[in-house]
Amino acid sequence: MAFKIQLQQSEILLYQDYAYDPKHPMSFGITDRAIFLMREQNLRIEKYYMHRVPLDEIKNVTLYRERGFRAWFLGGVSTLFGLLALVALTVSYYPYNSSVKPSATAFAGALGFLIVGLLMLFDSRWRMVLSINTKSKKFRFKPSIFSKREEARRLQESFLTYCRYFSIPTRRVDLTNQRENGEFWKWFYHKRFKIAQPEIQIRLSKLADGLVCYVPTNQRLILSADYKKDLFPVVEELFDSMPEIPDWEITLFRGRENVGSTFIYAGETYQTNDYYFVPYTDGFSLALAIYGDFDDSPQSGDAAIELLRRLLGEEDFTLGLTSINLASRTDEPDVEGMLPIRELPDYFEDFVHFD
Repeated sequence: MAFKIQLQQSEILLYQDYAYDPKHPMSFGITDRAIFLMREQNLRIEKYYMHRVPLDEIKNVTLYRERGFRAWFLGGVSTLFGLLALVALTVSYYPYNSSVKPSATAFAGALGFLIVGLLMLFDSRWRMVLSINTKSKKFRFKPSIFSKREEARRLQESFLTYCRYFSIPTRRVDLTNQRENGEFWKWFYHKRFKIAQPEIQIRLSKLADGLVCYVPTNQRLILSADYKKDLFPVVEELFDSMPEIPDWEITLFRGRENVGSTFIYAGETYQTNDYYFVPYTDGFSLALAIYGDFDDSPQSGDAAIELLRRLLGEEDFTLGLTSINLASRTDEPDVEGMLPIRELPDYFEDFVHFD
């Protein structure tokens, strides 16, 4: 069976998924020792097999959009050539031209160039490429132009998520523009000695809506996605493209805070010791039930969410929790497994941690 992974003795299968396509199937798997990639083999009874790559051979797993200059250039050239060829053949077919008439094959060839070029231009707008980069070679996986894009994207996203979960280095470059990132850092470098947070914020907003920054101390910058999961790749790629900038400390995402016995949210003071949590985990993912003295106002629940953000930090809060449920202690004062909310950071480290 093509999708079957051959495990070594005592090896544990952690994840496997596939996207079925009769012509170009894709499947990925992860064990505690290797990742597995579906590859094609010729002159064999089984056309496809699961190729094994040991974890210590993997440099990173990258997801990017095939929208570079090469794809657009080839698509544009093919489209233009096909269009000009069709016009030339049509003109030569007019009755006043008594020379040799073009054949149906010539028309079909010109039309083929036009169609292929348009497909390349259209396809490069959405086709995502998953690249597994090892110490010796690269494995690239992208759906064909006739594949179901939603199914292929789901598989790529799923595999990337589980790679990150199991501490395999990952990158995403599908939501950013490298040229604009370079222009931002060039501007920052030349302005770094006379720059203020509002100026940085304006420039960041031009890169992507929702990007924010914090300058908590002089010459220290925190780049943030403001807890928006879909912006994390943008912030990470911006940070990865950063050159060496002397005299500045630049970090990713808002970190954890040492929350005292009280905290202030929206002008109101709340008691930290009034909040408790119950974890629900299968060993790989973590969901939380938060218990507190919630009233009917939306601000009451928002304060609890803000407390979680401060305790866990931006990255762990956004990527490490599968769900959060708020419940009033007046309805359930004592729940089995209930723990003080201030113990959450230590508990979180034992179960879920994203590097």
